[in-house]
Amino acid sequence: MEQLKYNIFKYDGFKNMIEKMIESGYYFASFLEAEGLIKQNKHFILMRHDVDMSLESAIILAEIESKLNIKSTFFILLRTENYNIFSKHDNLLIKKLINMGHYLGLHFDCSSYSKYKSIADLRDACNKECNILENWFNTPISIISYHRPNNLILSGIYELSSPRKYTYMPLFTKRIKYFSDSRCRWKNGSPIESKTLKIKMLCIFYIIQFGIHKKNLRPRKN
Repeated sequence: MEQLKYNIFKYDGFKNMIEKMIESGYYFASFLEAEGLIKQNKHFILMRHDVDMSLESAIILAEIESKLNIKSTFFILLRTENYNIFSKHDNLLIKKLINMGHYLGLHFDCSSYSKYKSIADLRDACNKECNILENWFNTPISIISYHRPNNLILSGIYELSSPRKYTYMPLFTKRIKYFSDSRCRWKNGSPIESKTLKIKMLCIFYIIQFGIHKKNLRPRKN
């Protein structure tokens, strides 16, 4: 593995990572575009951010990406103790993400629906949350990311989210080279090794980690 001169889990390092990907000729696409781009054999990246803890940190990454003229997908939790998308403050932050041209997806937490046992129950709850997010922010929600996925979700079966797609389907994890960071470590190697940047299609899961970004958080407002 190549030794990097910067830490890609800090803001400056994240910016350097994106710049290197741009220099390598990648187009930053939405998840909705992926299937068509695969058919065209295009050179592209799906950049995914699950917002588990902090919308403020999400905005910092979004601003970095916007200044570099790229778009990524931010997956928002509807049911969480960490932020409230319906509050004035957090509502404005999410609208700011949209106004920068980024895409929204639903980050769905199955644990909020523990009484639901069947795939159909989870699918219906998932699509209900998508519709709420879609209607509230007046923006299409075409992709879902499951929070802390279990083996069933990792199996990638379409019935879990139909008619929408979700990020653990084979389209995004098998047909496209998939990279995920966990606790500041990359699974399947670093996405910016020279051998990786020769691969045409990449899906990069860059987690917005509270521990990494907490020093940069602004005071919370109601």
